[in-house]
Amino acid sequence: MDARRFVPLLLSCLVGLVLSCGPKPAGAGTGRGILLIAIDGLRADHLGVGGNDRPATPVLDGLARQGAWFADARAATPDLEGAHAALLTGCDPRLARRLDRAGAERSAIARWWIPPALPSLPEELLRAGFDTAAFGDHPSLDEALGFARGFRLFRALREEEAEVLGDGFEAATAKFERWLGSHSRSQDWFAYVEAHDLVRLWTKREVDPRWSSLYEPRPELAIVPPTGAFARGFHAVPYERWGRGPLTLGDYDLRYDGELTNLDAKIGRLLQRLHASGRLANTTVVVVGTYGTSFGEGGVYLDAGTLLDSDLHVPLIVRQPLVAQKKGRVHGSIVSTLDVAPTLLELVGVAPPPTMHGVSLAPILFGSDEPQRAVAYASGGLLEGSSACDGLACVGFARPDSVLDRQVRESWLGARGSAGGMPLAWTDARGKAPPEPAREARLSRALLQWDAHVHAAREALHGPGGDPARALRSLVEPARTARLGEVAR
Repeated sequence: MDARRFVPLLLSCLVGLVLSCGPKPAGAGTGRGILLIAIDGLRADHLGVGGNDRPATPVLDGLARQGAWFADARAATPDLEGAHAALLTGCDPRLARRLDRAGAERSAIARWWIPPALPSLPEELLRAGFDTAAFGDHPSLDEALGFARGFRLFRALREEEAEVLGDGFEAATAKFERWLGSHSRSQDWFAYVEAHDLVRLWTKREVDPRWSSLYEPRPELAIVPPTGAFARGFHAVPYERWGRGPLTLGDYDLRYDGELTNLDAKIGRLLQRLHASGRLANTTVVVVGTYGTSFGEGGVYLDAGTLLDSDLHVPLIVRQPLVAQKKGRVHGSIVSTLDVAPTLLELVGVAPPPTMHGVSLAPILFGSDEPQRAVAYASGGLLEGSSACDGLACVGFARPDSVLDRQVRESWLGARGSAGGMPLAWTDARGKAPPEPAREARLSRALLQWDAHVHAAREALHGPGGDPARALRSLVEPARTARLGEVAR
């Protein structure tokens, strides 16, 4: 048998033993567990359940068959810090971004901070008796940015520690398993585990041939993209992510799928160990892409930064064994990564705070076919834009003039300078025709309304002389308008 086919086939058999045959019975008094795996750079269309014809994700595909697959899940932003803030707060990621200051340094700590007034998934679970821990895989997920709130144990990735202990999903899960092993069997727990493997892939000094040559390049991607001299930007591969050779898009694509197969295997081994310990039976497992990766879509290569499907259409899988979840659910209406926090809270009997902008998807997990939201909003990216999508069409607004990074701005605009605001409208990956005028107008109104609410809330949270009571009130209105039927009329 071709070795390139053997590895995914073996993984498929292993995950079948763990998931398809049912979890190992938990002992009496075993506590409830929630494992939230947040994977940076993960596109939905590179999973088998998302349409990939390569057998790259047998574990994740099997997990979807045992739980629910949300086929049209949208990230709230293509920005790393904002994407994780959205998952942990259930709020628009712009509310975790400081107000721009002229001349401010562009470091993560100068741009991002999660205010205490925002709701917090781990804090709500902690109040409900869950022990909580986070295991980061990127230095930006740091206490100084507010990510540690609600976690009794917060292990950020330290560069000096990574040099000794390593980084990536395996290093993060080793810390997680040591933490979980210290708990009594009756303790409820929540763990947030970040995987940055699919993004770190592009800056690795050495490429593992076991994974980089696992598949054949796609002939339709036989084009060598240009290489830029910038760290991030448009219309060229950033120099730091260049593969040191005349690599085609097909070469990069197969490297991505190879590394995804590797990550999928690591997730499978983790689930096996949870199964062997008897904990998987009482553990809700959620796997979500924080944002995607572009291979030339929108002019971005091996990075994320657009508001297109390549960067925002992400996987969302929920396997919930603690209640009568309908297995193998495939839900097609649009959902948002903002919905993860309220969903997990409702699943364990905790009422989501009214200031969360996400909508609980628990009714879908219990068998409802009704959509739970009308529009998914996104913001940020390389052009500092915002967008609204309803599953058939999207509208957006790019603001390249507000981009502080001159190289990013000029890679889009060239040397001609100012462009002003740029309204955009497009259909999603399932259609090619432009949106019908009535739908475009409806989405445009919804986006303007949402942006206005978020701007007011952001001013209250980060502006001078902040008023916590006013900030909390400012969050309720966008939370209300996120509910189905309140927008896009």
